[in-house]
Amino acid sequence: MGSKYASLFFIGEDTKTIARKLSHHFLQSAPKKDDSFLKILEGLDPQISRGLRRIHALSQQVPASIITDTVLAVYDENLSFETVEDKAKAVAIYMDVPVLYVSNFDDDVLIFGACLPSAEFTKEICGEACEAYGMEITHMDADLFRSAAGEWLTEQALQEILNAPSMEEKEELLKKILPVPLRADADDLRSDPAYEQLPTSGGLTLFRKIAP
Repeated sequence: MGSKYASLFFIGEDTKTIARKLSHHFLQSAPKKDDSFLKILEGLDPQISRGLRRIHALSQQVPASIITDTVLAVYDENLSFETVEDKAKAVAIYMDVPVLYVSNFDDDVLIFGACLPSAEFTKEICGEACEAYGMEITHMDADLFRSAAGEWLTEQALQEILNAPSMEEKEELLKKILPVPLRADADDLRSDPAYEQLPTSGGLTLFRKIAP
């Protein structure tokens, strides 16, 4: 099995405000906690109960997030390459800031794009397995993507990504250019001494990179 992830990147000068508003959004849209499931587990074999409790806990986790001065990254395990675009469109309008998204499905298909608060959007779909998944190779509007990305993405860097001959090379270039990782989870960030966890209102598990 290859990589599977779908990540969102919110672009703006006031990322603290973006984080507060987005935390509230995820908190409101999260599934309501159901204690009845935990009560059912009390009567099961302890070993089975522990395994089911872990699965239940994972389902209740809020998205991990990394904040910088210009980008707020959200790593939501509930998103997939089928749903990430619709989510990006919705939250771009709700948050009134540009949103980039990147998704890799099993190292077969790479999708990355941008959504603007105006509802304009563009995307790139690449990978040798596109046809097998009923998808067409798609080339983005470079100007629209760059206007959403902001100053940290130069015209030269974007052209290098778009002209890269394979999805693997495009993905590697995105990793180098974005100021945050393409994918992450809360457990890895907690154990990474380069990051510190920040207090939030509960909708996001927020981290910041510690200055060297």
